[in-house]
Amino acid sequence: ARVQRALEDLENGSILRIRSTDNRAKQEYPRLAAQTAHELLAIETSRSGLLRKEYTTYLEIHDH
Repeated sequence: ARVQRALEDLENGSILRIRSTDNRAKQEYPRLAAQTAHELLAIETSRSGLLRKEYTTYLEIHDH
């Protein structure tokens, strides 16, 4: 819900950075980009602690 609100509020050309610990980010955000005009720039994976992974996704916002 927070991502959807951010997508609606950002101007064309803005970069949205999404941080998540949910490994579904690797599938969900590429799918979101494919279904919209937004461009997936990158998904970075890093470790926070021994077992926990964090995903940072970058989307460039484009108007429809």
